[in-house]
Amino acid sequence: ISKQYQDRDLNEADTRHQVIDPIIHDVLCWPRNRVSVEEYVAPGYADYILKRSDDAPILCLEAKKEGTYFNLPITFTNGNLCTYIKVKTLLTDNSIKLALNQVRTYCLDIGCDVGAITNGHEWVFFKTFQKEGDWKNLNAFVVCNLSYFAEKYIEAHNYLSFIGISEQASLRKLLMDKSF
Repeated sequence: ISKQYQDRDLNEADTRHQVIDPIIHDVLCWPRNRVSVEEYVAPGYADYILKRSDDAPILCLEAKKEGTYFNLPITFTNGNLCTYIKVKTLLTDNSIKLALNQVRTYCLDIGCDVGAITNGHEWVFFKTFQKEGDWKNLNAFVVCNLSYFAEKYIEAHNYLSFIGISEQASLRKLLMDKSF
């Protein structure tokens, strides 16, 4: 992703077009026919729904404008490109809470067990429910910096690409309970 997009605030549409779309399609190799955008899911429209070859939803992604920074705990993110943070900790930030709850509602409505939010710079991947227990006690995988996709390209691709997620269940493995 070009440095010019890292240095200025973009509205949501520009963030999606100039930052999120290139990551999804060019970096993570999601075929365009496996990504549904602005799909109606009660009570609104899901920004992205990433799907398997049989059209089953794998991941629902909510995009926020580039200037909407999530307040991530500095003790986890200081110098890290990615980390695990408890969902209940993330929910203490109002911007994150609103976005997580929004995408979680979409996920529960369409039967998708993994949601994600991003403002282009930071990405949060989380399980939307826990069969035995509270989903808020689970760890979310957090990309703390956009440079993760370049500096840890192989890791990002292995965990988050179409092939990794749809054929190797890499996202489920990534979101298994990880403790620090």
